[in-house]
Amino acid sequence: MEKAKLFEPRLPTREVNIPGIGVITVRGITRFEQMVFSKAAAGDVSTFDRKQLAAALVDPEITEDEAERWMQAAPAGEISLVVEVIGELSGTDREVKALQREAFRSLGNNGS
Repeated sequence: MEKAKLFEPRLPTREVNIPGIGVITVRGITRFEQMVFSKAAAGDVSTFDRKQLAAALVDPEITEDEAERWMQAAPAGEISLVVEVIGELSGTDREVKALQREAFRSLGNNGS
């Protein structure tokens, strides 16, 4: 095994159709990005999602402010779909869903 291969970027991408809008391309996030976003978000799912969307959108590229504007304008399911695809591409979809349920419960909901 060549050690150098460990350090080569290899994040998968996928096109996601946003009904009525068009097709976007997203990539997976790295474990390092996930840890940085989690620390910065300090349990705030919207902050984590905003950072994740800004990093993972390949086409079109967006800023965190634009990610927040999109989150404020779009139906919840639209953002959830994109976040789920990012999780799948990152290999963390189950972990992210567990964190989202935990955050939802912390808001006083039972998560069901």
